[in-house]
Amino acid sequence: MAQAAVERRVFRLSVEEETVVVAGVGALSEAPRAAGGTAYIVHEEVLSTEAARLAGILEAQGVEVLGAAAGGGERVKSLGWVTRLWDLMLQAGVERSTTVYIIGGGALLDAAGFAASTLMRGLPTVNIPSTTLAAFDAAVGGKTGVNLRGKNMVGTFHNPKMVLVEPGIVAGQPEEGYRDGFAELVKHVALSGDREPAASLLPQALARRPAPLARLAFWSLGYKMQVIAGDPRERGLRRILNLGHTIGHALEAASRYTLSHGKSVSIGLAGELELSRRLAGLPRGEAEEVLDMLSTAGLPLEPPPGLAGEAAGLVGLDKKREGGSIVMPLLERLGRPRLSRVPVETVSRLMVELWGGG
Repeated sequence: MAQAAVERRVFRLSVEEETVVVAGVGALSEAPRAAGGTAYIVHEEVLSTEAARLAGILEAQGVEVLGAAAGGGERVKSLGWVTRLWDLMLQAGVERSTTVYIIGGGALLDAAGFAASTLMRGLPTVNIPSTTLAAFDAAVGGKTGVNLRGKNMVGTFHNPKMVLVEPGIVAGQPEEGYRDGFAELVKHVALSGDREPAASLLPQALARRPAPLARLAFWSLGYKMQVIAGDPRERGLRRILNLGHTIGHALEAASRYTLSHGKSVSIGLAGELELSRRLAGLPRGEAEEVLDMLSTAGLPLEPPPGLAGEAAGLVGLDKKREGGSIVMPLLERLGRPRLSRVPVETVSRLMVELWGGG
């Protein structure tokens, strides 16, 4: 599959709103296109060099960089951290036209995006993912938020003006966690039924080769944006993107978040593929295709011993619950998802059956 240096696509979300997705070696050079005259940079603490590089690119095109702030990890997803970021941005002199550039993983994109979406009733943002989870999934969609008595309980929909996937930044992610993002990529393959990009490029992207990594990110974010464009506020179709997440979120919570999101989603996909076989008629061979991709990515298909029982008891706390059922996506075939009301007890019983309740 041929790979251009940089791929670019505009996704129209409404008459007034669009997100531009750019991926490839040199994507960072497009950052000034989104600037409104001044800029503010929020970055992972370990990415100060990349933040300085971004500042240089912006300033070379006449964009004034007002300041920068650092943070990262799940600890930034609190109102306390967001309040401190608001103060820093106001001290720096941000205005409603200031563009906030965020370089980081999903947690920082969530928290800094929330801060930008609420300060002065909304500042434009540019997301620059630094992890595979962000590059394949979290960088688009506009869901921002912080934790409050639960994960992402306070948040907004605030779509980024632009997403820049610079593969060199993503490929610099530490080994621990690098493969996690491929769970979201495989989820998009299952939902779309389009096996070609992953089949051609997965081994090379796993080896951190920049061009295949950028191509897969561009495809994965593009699929997600196509779904979101038809349902920006998650009132219907967009909920298919929760495939693997009902079981996955329960496993995350049961592990006290020591089991990563990507690994949890991978195990969740395995469980929900089996649920799809039983309730929606998904052929065994197609389920095995998805499981093989997860295995190729080095992702787990079952939880650590003893975790499934506690997780099964947490399924009923899912925010997608309606009465005694959960509205969740099932697959009739690869590329043919449907939203179904599945009894909480059915999901819990399956988890114990597959993985034990001890």
